Amino acid sequence: MTNKSNKLSRKDLHIGSLVVFSDSPTAQVYTVSALPEDNIMVQVSYNSFSRMNRSWVEGSLMSVPTVQQIQFTIASLGPLVSIRDLD
Repeated sequence: MTNKSNKLSRKDLHIGSLVVFSDSPTAQVYTVSALPEDNIMVQVSYNSFSRMNRSWVEGSLMSVPTVQQIQFTIASLGPLVSIRDLD
């Protein structure tokens, strides 16, 4: 379950925002890559062993990642997707 104080609303999101879906210290960090105006879904991108992947998720489930979550994701899966990596 996400920490309510760190929970993001759709209006808080922008392309390049870093987000997580859990408050677990081992939660993977994702980068927001698309925000269609007419949809509650948000596209997130993530690296998995040097390969960028994308998924559509419900925008209200996201929260701000902690430093520990960012460090874990980088150590286990490699660099985070940056805004420069997005088409």
